[in-house]
Amino acid sequence: MQATPSLQSWLDHLRSLAPVTGLAHVGAGTGQDAARYANWNIPSVVFIEADENCHDKLAAAISGHPGWSIHIALLSDKEQEKDFYLASNPNENGVLPPESLASLWRNLKTKEQCLLNASTLDSLLTKLHAESETINWLVIDCLPALPVLRGAGQRLGDCDVIIARVVLNQAQLHVAGASKAEIDVFLSEHGYRCIAVEEERQPAIGKALYVRDWKTSFANNVQRFQEAASIEARSSAQFQKKMDEQSKLATERQQQVAQLTQTCNEQTKLVAERQVQIEQLAKAKDEQAKLATERQQQVAQLTKTLEGQIPLAAERQVQLKQQVNELTRIQDSLSQTIKTEITNATKQLEAFFSIQSYFESGQVIGELHGWPISPDLGLYLIQQLEANPYDLVIEFGSGTSTQLIAKTLATIAQRQPTRLKPIQVAFEHLERYHQKSLAVLQQSGLTEAVALHHTPLKPYTSPDGEAYSYYDCEPALQALANAFKNNPAPVILVLVDGPPGTTGPNARYPALPLLLKHFPDTQIDLILDDYNRPTEKEVISKWLNDLDALHISFDRIEESLDKGACKLSLAARNKKI
Repeated sequence: MQATPSLQSWLDHLRSLAPVTGLAHVGAGTGQDAARYANWNIPSVVFIEADENCHDKLAAAISGHPGWSIHIALLSDKEQEKDFYLASNPNENGVLPPESLASLWRNLKTKEQCLLNASTLDSLLTKLHAESETINWLVIDCLPALPVLRGAGQRLGDCDVIIARVVLNQAQLHVAGASKAEIDVFLSEHGYRCIAVEEERQPAIGKALYVRDWKTSFANNVQRFQEAASIEARSSAQFQKKMDEQSKLATERQQQVAQLTQTCNEQTKLVAERQVQIEQLAKAKDEQAKLATERQQQVAQLTKTLEGQIPLAAERQVQLKQQVNELTRIQDSLSQTIKTEITNATKQLEAFFSIQSYFESGQVIGELHGWPISPDLGLYLIQQLEANPYDLVIEFGSGTSTQLIAKTLATIAQRQPTRLKPIQVAFEHLERYHQKSLAVLQQSGLTEAVALHHTPLKPYTSPDGEAYSYYDCEPALQALANAFKNNPAPVILVLVDGPPGTTGPNARYPALPLLLKHFPDTQIDLILDDYNRPTEKEVISKWLNDLDALHISFDRIEESLDKGACKLSLAARNKKI
């Protein structure tokens, strides 16, 4: 089995290929990387950190280095005011609300929130003049990295190496401008390619290493020289000389990359040899375990025949038990090591094939992730819309599902023009998410296809007298009911994906009572998301009790999806709740 060199191994080789003449580190924190830069003997380092509370520790970390400097600044893609959050874990301080990272760090909380004036990396380095002229390495140690890179402007053309903190698993964390896929696309357009990735302690996040693609840079330089020749009417001899120089430089760079690749292959072979050693150790462990078992049997026999030596036998048995425990610990450690190596090798192979695909076809292999709803729920909704001629689709909680449903209905209408297109309505209680959903619909050209309502939460008392906090949606529901007066028994699809459980116990329960109130004689397919959670199971239980009490017939289907889902199909009826 082959393994891929570590990120540190790549950095050691790149410092020979592209020596660090100057480095800018965005998101420097308290200067954790200062010791590494000192070992690299970097003459000029610009540390940039938005949290002014880190200044004193950062200053202490860089003391003794006259060419190094500290700058307290928040960076983005343009000059603007932005919210900055101090988290309970200082490593996650930044422009992302700490609660948005709860899928990675369960107990992460916001300690403080403030409004800062953000600037761009280009404008900050321009103010430094000579201090920034030597910078050819760039480290972006914050999320999301894409706005900072966009704000670098023409500075990207001066860099040889870029290290960025990226999201590796968008299914676990979806943040705009933070994914490796987005960074890959942006930097490839500026002549860079990714050669290594290393996971952090939380494997959904990691560091991605990008180097300048000398072949692409050469092509860009040729184009610039051609344009310059046209504009400035340079002589053909001068133009050819510059092209020859650039061609020679590109060839030398390609040779250096080939040498680096050969060195990395040698290290890969060394890792494989170590893997063989691990397997040999595992075999020796099995032999030791077998020997321990045999010795334990001998102890049992001696205990039976030599009762006078019971204390000694008991002592030996304790020793053997300790040996077995130690061997078990070694086995567990070896198993975990092998598992980690295999997982890393698999990921590196995937990265290698992606790089190979890029150089062969110009395309990078990607993944389809980043659904606020689970992809399998999205497919399930499409299947329901394809299979059933609904008159009305209602969502309690907007988001990706809103766009998905609208696109599906548009696709069906285009394919089946004679089929009646249902009305689509979505309710959202938070203004910022309402605006986000509206922006997505506008970008997709689906604004007119969805009635997207901003409905803040208000007190709601259910028929059994219990109090809840629920969407202020009754006026809209009544208007819909009036619109269907000529169709007294419409077929309705309802997706219940809000409000969140933090708004109160059984927060999603009011959906069914409100539907039965405004659509008393209607066929309803009601889908509840997140059914794997105990609170949603309790909501279904309460709904079933209500339906039984009202003598309303229904079918119940539990879907084995990623987060679970439960579908209740209610037959048309003549009773009101």
